[in-house]
Amino acid sequence: MACVARRAVRVTSCWLGPAATFTPPHTDPLDNLFAQVAGRKVVDVCAPTGAPGAARGEWQRAELRAGDVLFIPAGWWHCVYARTASFSISSWFDAGSARRPVSYTHLTLPTKA
Repeated sequence: MACVARRAVRVTSCWLGPAATFTPPHTDPLDNLFAQVAGRKVVDVCAPTGAPGAARGEWQRAELRAGDVLFIPAGWWHCVYARTASFSISSWFDAGSARRPVSYTHLTLPTKA
């Protein structure tokens, strides 16, 4: 997560849990780099509308494995399901996503051979 300046990160949280853990649909006020450290998770994301509490369009699915990082823009709806016991890290920061159009990006980090 070196691409985000250290001073821009507002909150970092670690998520450790068993398989079948589910986080229901919600939004966050800051941009989120969601890093999957161990295990597998499914993250469904959907762009917001202008109306509070409403999602628009199709939900998109990201299947995360260890080493994957998902960018979730501020205000986007998302829910998370753990396929296996897993460990994840969220780093929330303000990239000004409300001031520019964005789409979500799913990155896979290189693994050591």
